[in-house]
Amino acid sequence: MYLLYALFYRCYIACLRLGSLINPKARAFFAMRKESVQHYKLTSTWQSDSHKVLWMHCASVGEFEQGRPVLESFRTRHPTWKIVLTFYSPSGYFQYKNWDGADLVLALPLDYRSQCIDFLERIKPDHILWIRYDFWPQIYRVIADRGIPVTLISGRIHKGHRLLSSHSVAKTMRQAITKFFTVDESSVSLLHGAGTSHAEYAGDPRFDRVVAIASNPMDKALDALRHGKEKILVAGSTWPKDQALLASSIDHLISRGWKLIIVPHEVDEISIDQCCRQFPKARLWSEVGWSHSEAPLLIVDAVGQLSKTYRVADLAYVGGGFESSGVHNILEPMVYDLPVMSGPIISRSIEALAANKKGFLRTLGQKDDFFPVFEASFNAKKEGAIASWVKGQTGATDRITHYLDNHPSIEERLQ
Repeated sequence: MYLLYALFYRCYIACLRLGSLINPKARAFFAMRKESVQHYKLTSTWQSDSHKVLWMHCASVGEFEQGRPVLESFRTRHPTWKIVLTFYSPSGYFQYKNWDGADLVLALPLDYRSQCIDFLERIKPDHILWIRYDFWPQIYRVIADRGIPVTLISGRIHKGHRLLSSHSVAKTMRQAITKFFTVDESSVSLLHGAGTSHAEYAGDPRFDRVVAIASNPMDKALDALRHGKEKILVAGSTWPKDQALLASSIDHLISRGWKLIIVPHEVDEISIDQCCRQFPKARLWSEVGWSHSEAPLLIVDAVGQLSKTYRVADLAYVGGGFESSGVHNILEPMVYDLPVMSGPIISRSIEALAANKKGFLRTLGQKDDFFPVFEASFNAKKEGAIASWVKGQTGATDRITHYLDNHPSIEERLQ
């Protein structure tokens, strides 16, 4: 089985290399790995000083936000440990490669057995945190061979999930994970049914993360927006299909006294140019900042601004609901008690399904009339109900860190 996978994977990488000649994302995929190899030498000083190492892996930005509260809590409680953070995707790596919460940020190596062995020999992790998914057979095989404990955070398992398969590759990956923390009880039941007893419901640490962010003081630069006459719709993490839906209604929206702030999911030059073509009257945040509060249409062309922007909104639209991967993080606006709209694909987000059932999230298709959903969302706002629901889901970080503090691989104890 591993031989067949290895042959398939080599073909996949060969095609990806060929595609990198014309595709910027494929080119970035290899560039991040080339850059990471140059950083490996930094681990030699850790080994000479006998430092313990915690490695956390995330597929991309969204998964990082799920694991981040646990990682930050761990670092506070165990300050002598070295932290290695890896990403599979270029978007996560290039956004966080200089993040000061980790000692080293790297790309996950290609899933060749030789590269996986070399990677683990260099970083020598004492414990691994794996966030949500992104299971690669060879790296898990090498981890299992070395007996390194792996804690899965924010896991969600559905019927037919490859981890539930009876073939040898799935069994190796399932057995390599020494603790499953899931976001729902049904995942626990499925894992127990597959013979995995070390699964436990913990919830999603992102609830803890957004509540912590909301408790921070408001950025004073946003005051001009907050005190303006218009109501504000913030559309965050948008893709072209989301933007097309909003663009078809923008004139009507502005005529009703609303301002639209768009924060695209990707802010590279190509993505921002496309967004500007869809909204030709928009101003760019990089040119005017928040001071240009009278502009009815603003495109935020920078990372790190979205969560603070939701704070001044009256209503939120979250992108991704027209993409196969599904809607992005709805918790960021909901912690500010905002009703949310999105495209129709929400099935991969357990919190989106729950919010939709409660009436906090409304979906619409590309051919649907925007304004009935818009008005229903705005009029359905009940003071405090949405934020209260978000705050009621916190606690996952404490449950997971309590387990880690008492794991045999982590010898330090809190004083």
